[in-house]
Amino acid sequence: MLHALMILLVAAPLTGSAPPKDVDMKPPLTLEASLSSLGGDRGGRAFLSVRLVATAGEAAVMTDRFTAVVERTEAKATVTIRPTQRKDFQGRAVVPSVSTLGVVNLQPNEVAAVSVPTTDAPPGANPSVNNLDAAVSAAAAGKLELTVVYEVPDAWAKRFGLTATTVSGVAKITEQKEKPAARQP
Repeated sequence: MLHALMILLVAAPLTGSAPPKDVDMKPPLTLEASLSSLGGDRGGRAFLSVRLVATAGEAAVMTDRFTAVVERTEAKATVTIRPTQRKDFQGRAVVPSVSTLGVVNLQPNEVAAVSVPTTDAPPGANPSVNNLDAAVSAAAAGKLELTVVYEVPDAWAKRFGLTATTVSGVAKITEQKEKPAARQP
């Protein structure tokens, strides 16, 4: 009996041990963001594209129904996209259906495109500072660095079968596109 107890005490610490230090633990997802503009220097519109890439195993990601929150300084801006949480007139949570969230099940090295929302400045804020379009346009013009953060909280992950995570990436400027020529009859 004493021998069995000693074996149990010696083996117990091994079952809850952390992975070896030489093992690289990859996050389940990475975020890629790119900026492009239509029309170059002639006042064209800038676009932000966001992609989620599965890097370590399978991941269930949400691709639609986000709220964007913009935080901006002179040289940097951060756009955080997270699930939209709405309430009805009585203050109760309005729960979306899974089909409206654009859930995509990714395998390793697969990519899902995220629908980036547009946002207005919060009440009382200066629209030129907190506006998503203004931040994207400034970043596409090379005037500031834009970081995109994708957040899915644990509660949403459990409820909708998603991968709970927070990942971020710095948006890269892609080649500018020219506006299409006007069509002539």
